[in-house]
Amino acid sequence: MGEIRNFREPDVSEVAALFLKIFRKRSGGAGQDLEQYFQDILLRNPWRTDELSSLVYLHGGRIAAFVGVIPRTMLFRERPIRVAVVTELMSDRDAFRGVA
Repeated sequence: MGEIRNFREPDVSEVAALFLKIFRKRSGGAGQDLEQYFQDILLRNPWRTDELSSLVYLHGGRIAAFVGVIPRTMLFRERPIRVAVVTELMSDRDAFRGVA
């Protein structure tokens, strides 16, 4: 059984590399621009909170899945509410097959 936890700054490189693997079918390290995107949008946006955080799933000590969450304030029936906008949902199926 793996572990689910909040996405943190040290995870950025691994999550960016997973994004390239899943969505661009490329392996290797991600560039600085993609890593900066994950930092700015998911870790440094002004609405970020630990209660509505992006999440990583660790399997065998590596990040095998990720869901990006962007908290926002919106109005519902003229009252402010907090919502979680989900983005970058990805899973490395190779991690679950035992393939690196």
